[in-house]
Amino acid sequence: FGARVARSVAETLPHLRRPSGRLEVPAVGTGFGADAAAEGEVRRLMWDAVGLVRTAEGLREALRRLEGLAPSLPVESETAGLATVGRLVATAALARPESRGAHFRADHPLADPAWRRRILLSPARDAVRVESAPSPAVAGVEAFA
Repeated sequence: FGARVARSVAETLPHLRRPSGRLEVPAVGTGFGADAAAEGEVRRLMWDAVGLVRTAEGLREALRRLEGLAPSLPVESETAGLATVGRLVATAALARPESRGAHFRADHPLADPAWRRRILLSPARDAVRVESAPSPAVAGVEAFA
């Protein structure tokens, strides 16, 4: 799966280049005090509302809570990054009204062939623009989204 994703990114976004040198990855759970509590809240929220079983109501609530939490986080903190990624994942999941792969929408339990599409998110002023594009056919892969 990772190889398909890498090929897809390379084909879709050819202007992106792999960074040279060693990539430093911050350790997980390095927050202290209030940031550590916020990190735990983001992780619990993502598991409970945006994890494997989702509903539109739960995704909207997750977005509301993540947006409310964001202003209290240091801009360049790991937790702010987690909250940003959480908002993007929840936004994309809310835009896809179906179950696909390992992610089950309890309010839309079946896959919809019309949604065999990529969800594309891009910045748009103070919001996120959501678009979709057809996914290339991949033989024998039903869960590819």
